[in-house]
Amino acid sequence: MIADFQLIHYKVDELSFKMYPGLELVMYDGPISDGLSFQFEAATPTYFKSQGVYIVGLKLIIKLSNKPPDQDHETEFLNLSCSLAGAFRFNTAEVDPTTLQAFLKLNALTVLLPYLRSVVTTLLATGGFGAIRFPLFNMTKVSKDLFGDEDIEIEIAE
Repeated sequence: MIADFQLIHYKVDELSFKMYPGLELVMYDGPISDGLSFQFEAATPTYFKSQGVYIVGLKLIIKLSNKPPDQDHETEFLNLSCSLAGAFRFNTAEVDPTTLQAFLKLNALTVLLPYLRSVVTTLLATGGFGAIRFPLFNMTKVSKDLFGDEDIEIEIAE
């Protein structure tokens, strides 16, 4: 059975990395897990009418921070932001609005997540940080947190 939509291609469209140059972090060689926080953002989707292609974006922001017991504030050791833009096409001429909203709010983001995970873990591994314990994400909850129950507005480009 053929899916209703397909990922045609994707690209990393934003990548930002900053590390606090402290001795402990530079010398650390274990897996990164404690102190990590993950935040998702989604770009406004664009529909390119002439090609019948939707561009959907997903961003992941990862921060590694620590609050020493003797301090009132957290120290941010690492900040990584990476987003992907994916080009999707439906295999049918007409897409009903409910299916389109489900696709834009959940399915497209779920398809992009493994590619985003790969970019982030590869960057950290080849950047000297070793393995990262990348958690499993409930994309239904992520979608609900990002969009709630509201329909997503779509930019239309000719």
